[in-house]
Amino acid sequence: MSANNRIEGGRAENVFQGENFTFLTLEAPQPRLLDELPLRPPLVARREAELGRVLDALRGPGGGVVVSGPPGCGKTALVTEAAHRAVERGWFPGGVLYADLGGHSGEPPADPAQLAGAFLRRLAVRGRHLPRDRGHLAAMLRGRLRERAHSHGAVLLVLDDAASAAQFAALLPGGPHTVLVTSRTRLTVDGLDALPLGVFSAEDSRTVLTALLPKIPANPAELDELAALCGHLALSLRVAAARTEEDGTTGPLLAALRAENERLAELEVDEQFSVRAAFAASYRALSPADARLLRLLGLHPGREIGPDAAAALAGTTVAETQRALRRLVNAHLLERADERGRVRFHDLWRLYARERLAAEEPRRKREMAWQALVEEWIRRAGQDDRAWLDREQDALLAALERDFAAGAHRRVARLGVPLARHLALRARPAEALTVLDRLVAVAQRQGNRLTEANLLLEMGAEYRQLGMADAEEQCFHAAYVICDQIGALYQVPELAHWLGDRLRQDGDFREARWCRRQADSARAPGDLAGRIQDLNRLALDHLAEGSLPRARERLEAARRLGKGCSDRAARALTRATLAELCLAQGKPRQALDHLRRSLSHSRAAGDLRSLLDRLALAHRLEAAGHHPDRARARLAEGLEICRAYQLPAREREFTELLAAWHQGQGDHRQAETLRAAAGRIATEAGGPAVPVPPRPSGPRLDAITVTRYFLWPWALLLCSLTGLLATTLLPGLVPVSGSAALWGGLSAMGAGRVWGQYYTWSGGIRRPVWQLKVSMALQVPPAFAWAAWLLDGQHPVPPTVLSQLVWWGFMADGALSMLPYVSGRYGTPRD
Repeated sequence: MSANNRIEGGRAENVFQGENFTFLTLEAPQPRLLDELPLRPPLVARREAELGRVLDALRGPGGGVVVSGPPGCGKTALVTEAAHRAVERGWFPGGVLYADLGGHSGEPPADPAQLAGAFLRRLAVRGRHLPRDRGHLAAMLRGRLRERAHSHGAVLLVLDDAASAAQFAALLPGGPHTVLVTSRTRLTVDGLDALPLGVFSAEDSRTVLTALLPKIPANPAELDELAALCGHLALSLRVAAARTEEDGTTGPLLAALRAENERLAELEVDEQFSVRAAFAASYRALSPADARLLRLLGLHPGREIGPDAAAALAGTTVAETQRALRRLVNAHLLERADERGRVRFHDLWRLYARERLAAEEPRRKREMAWQALVEEWIRRAGQDDRAWLDREQDALLAALERDFAAGAHRRVARLGVPLARHLALRARPAEALTVLDRLVAVAQRQGNRLTEANLLLEMGAEYRQLGMADAEEQCFHAAYVICDQIGALYQVPELAHWLGDRLRQDGDFREARWCRRQADSARAPGDLAGRIQDLNRLALDHLAEGSLPRARERLEAARRLGKGCSDRAARALTRATLAELCLAQGKPRQALDHLRRSLSHSRAAGDLRSLLDRLALAHRLEAAGHHPDRARARLAEGLEICRAYQLPAREREFTELLAAWHQGQGDHRQAETLRAAAGRIATEAGGPAVPVPPRPSGPRLDAITVTRYFLWPWALLLCSLTGLLATTLLPGLVPVSGSAALWGGLSAMGAGRVWGQYYTWSGGIRRPVWQLKVSMALQVPPAFAWAAWLLDGQHPVPPTVLSQLVWWGFMADGALSMLPYVSGRYGTPRD
């Protein structure tokens, strides 16, 4: 049989010749997609809680998780480990699709169309069959994945390092398939859970290092320090482990990491295994404005940064800065600190921000930003916002030290005064003394001796709180000396009160009250709080003297003044003194009532020092009034305050009082436990690090000093010399009447000089020192002799002898006047 095969009518493809054909349709082979999952990470230690959350999301059909966190925190390792466990449990029989989206690789991130095309190729779609339109690509991918679900089962999509949700949101498959995404930016995607991942805890970091360094001998303290210097970041811990393995011990790396400016350079093995390189990738992804704000925040010395401070640094509005801070928090370059919008740096990120600041911002702009920040702090500190000062006090202390070292004395003075006052109210004497020491140094350099004296008095009060009596005495005596030198003993009310307190302790109540009146006369007319304090001191003097009615009069006057005074601390003081008066009168119930009101005022004023003192007194009064539960409540409140504000010395005091309370209640075991706890508090806290009392400045050659110690004595000496010449060498040229007028004037001047010496050297408390006595002995007799001659015309002594007496008297008096300046020795209140 012959065949005639001829094809007409155009081209033909796939031409077959034969008799019987059987056609079989074969599907294209499907690849095993499990091979696309990256290798299992060598170690995912102490992440079981996070792994559990990811696996819970993978167990159900559909959905997924977006794991976000800062660079190097272990996001990829966590997601990879979770994917391996899910596949091992048979949850994704359809396989795994994996893609690195390259969000922070330094190259342009993957386009959604490229990503869809790559996935379709892996699902056996040939390139020439891929549509060019992005929407059609996404639709084809979803269709292929639906087919895959029917034929094989659910597929797991792992998308690593996403720059934004736009890279993959349109490609989400839905159905039974699940998606795992990692990103350095916090992403919100419908249908996917969000899991923010942070750094390790200190305990977990030690566990990780121990597992990474099984053969390296290291004690727990070294591992803890190494982990802290690494910022508990997973990447830095791995780098540190690799470096330690090279060295064979932790010592060299620890020594290198302690230097902050070298820490990032040390946390590097190579280009791909570097903390700095990981940070640089995130930094490059920022907009120029956000990058500038991030590096300027490196100037902030505190742990937490408020929006107002960030706005001052950036020179932008608070609203604009808050939006930028939110973007940086979403990028995990900053951490949210509280609900008020405050943020904080990770330790290593702060170092990186400071590196970029030094490299990219000119010195002049850095200084301008710093000045703007400090000026903003000065403005806020002047508002006496106690809550704000509590939050910022550590940053303010650091700023004060920086400006003091830089010689910015005016800013130190403007910031330090409200800060020292706040620290004193918050019962933090060690920190307050540090600030006051800096303020004293500034006052000395500026030559402001009256301010120096006031600051020394405040330092003395803080030393008293620490029980350092010698240091307190040094500060008060130095302030006394300065005020004596500048003639301002009673221009400083606190000094007058200190003198009054000393006199009261010695039982000299009359002199003590005189000091109180001098303090009151130095007050400004509108200083109601100061006048209330003066009246309370007077009342205490009367109480010590036993004059209770007069004490009551003073306190009633203080109460009347308090009605028009907004200072709650002054009103609290009056109530506390009234409580002492009632106790002296044998009226414990009234005393307790006044003390409760005093506590209320102290709480409102934020005066923790006075509040704790009065809580301790209230505890004793409640216990004496047979109210044990109320007494314990006072101690519990005091302990809560001490722990909240980290006051270990006062915490120990209240713990011991609570132990005594339990002892009185018969609970001896609890009393012993509390005494042991009080001992531990004392041991752990140790002695506070406080500065030594500063050395007071000496007299300066200003106009007042020159006039007082040189011009005035030598002017008197010149007058005496003129009189001597007039009465001895030129008797014929000076008539008797002229001589009488001359010596009468000198007598008046001598009398004034005697009173000046009396006031100056007595310290204003009417106790002449030996210099005054000598001065009076030298000046008073000739002055009275010449006064008698003027009255009756009789010479008690020959004129020549008399003029020589006056001359030598004034010379000696001038030498005595200059003695303090030359020798530095001064009279004290008890000389």
